[in-house]
Amino acid sequence: MTLHCCLYKFQRVVGPLGHVGKSATQATIAIDPPEHTLNQALSEHGFSPKASLLWHATDHIIGYGAISRGFRVGGIQPYFSTPGAPTPAPDTFKSDTIWNYELGARTDWLDNTLRFDLTGFYEKWKDPQTLVFAPGQLLPYLDNVGGVTSQGAEASVQYLFPLKGLSLSVSAAYTHAVTTQPLVANGQVIPAGSAWPLSPEWQTATVLSYLRDVGQWNLGASVTHSFISKAIYGLSQPDQVFGYHQWDVQFSLASLSAHWLPELTLTINNASNVRGISNAFHDVTYDDVTYIQPRAISLRLSGKF
Repeated sequence: MTLHCCLYKFQRVVGPLGHVGKSATQATIAIDPPEHTLNQALSEHGFSPKASLLWHATDHIIGYGAISRGFRVGGIQPYFSTPGAPTPAPDTFKSDTIWNYELGARTDWLDNTLRFDLTGFYEKWKDPQTLVFAPGQLLPYLDNVGGVTSQGAEASVQYLFPLKGLSLSVSAAYTHAVTTQPLVANGQVIPAGSAWPLSPEWQTATVLSYLRDVGQWNLGASVTHSFISKAIYGLSQPDQVFGYHQWDVQFSLASLSAHWLPELTLTINNASNVRGISNAFHDVTYDDVTYIQPRAISLRLSGKF
C-alpha cells in the first residue's frame, strides 16, 4: 500500500479559467447611428491552487481526491445596448471563480482486460459569466449572474473481448447544474434551483471497434454512438438545444508489406442524418437555429514514400 500527495504552486499568468490572471483592456464600439463608445479599464487578480491525493489501494485499484480553484478574468462588454432599451447592457463584467472537488477510482479486472473508472464531483461557481436576454435588446449581452452549483458523476468501462482485436468502450456522465440565487432576466424572475443554460444532464459515448492483422493487411472498423440530453439555450429562454443521438462509422485498410501502398479510410459521420440542434435563439423579430453537421461521407487515401 502506497500513498502519494502533491501540491501545485500558485501561478500568475494572463489567461483563461483555471489560471491566475490580470486584465486591463479598453474597447470602443460604434453603432451607426448613433455612436456608442466604451472607454473602460478593468484590472483584476486571482489565483488557481490545486491539490490532489493518490492512493494505490492494490495493484489493480487506485483512488484519488482533488481540490482545485479556477479563475477567469472579466472584461469590456463585447455587445452593445440597443438605444432606448429598458435594461441596458453593463459596460463591464466581473471575473468569475469556481471551486471543484473530486473523488474517483480506477480499477482493473479479469487480467487487465476490463477497466472500470468512476468519478464523483461537486463544483461551486461564483458570479458566472453568461449571456443575458433582456427586454428591448436586439442581442444578448454578457453579465455576472448570482451563482451556480454543479454536481454529478462520470463513469467509463473498457473491455477487451476474447476475440483478438475486438474492444468495447462505454462512457457516461451525469451533471446537475442549477442556479443558487433568484435572478431577474428578460423581465422574469428566475428562481433558485433553475437549470443552467447549455448544461445537459446526460452525455454518453459508446465505441465498438475491431482492429486486426489479416495476412498482409491491417483491417479496422468502428461504430460510435453518442447521446446528449436536452438543455436550455439561455436564462429566460425556453428554446431547447441538444437532445439527440448520433452514429458514426469508420473502416480502414492498410498494407503491412507494401508500405508504399496508400492507406484507405472510409468515414461516415452522422450516419442516421439526425437534425440535432446545437444552438437555438428565439426573439419577437427572428428565429435562429443551428443544426449539427448532416451526414457526411469521406474517403481518405494516405501513403508513405
